[in-house]
Amino acid sequence: MIVVVAVFIHCFGDKEKLKQEITAESISY
Repeated sequence: MIVVVAVFIHCFGDKEKLKQEITAESISY
C-alpha cells in the first residue's frame, strides 16, 4: 500500500511539473 501511495505522489509531482512547463511555454508565446 505504501508503494501505491509513493507512485501516486510521483505521478502527481510529474503532472504538476508538466503543468508548470506548459504554463511557462504559454507565457513565452
